Amino acid sequence: MADRAPAPAAAVRDPRLAGRDPRDVAICIVCGGLALARKCKIICTTCGYTRDCSDP
Repeated sequence: MADRAPAPAAAVRDPRLAGRDPRDVAICIVCGGLALARKCKIICTTCGYTRDCSDP
């Protein structure tokens, strides 16, 4: 019996993503939660971690 692989993050439906471009969605490097790209910033909706384009 083969184990089933988890669904890719893009396949998981999250109501917070309604109407968003999939390219604006990321995974938080701190907590693994949903992070949204806004202009030059990536903001985690779970823990609040913020990263911008000047960060390495």
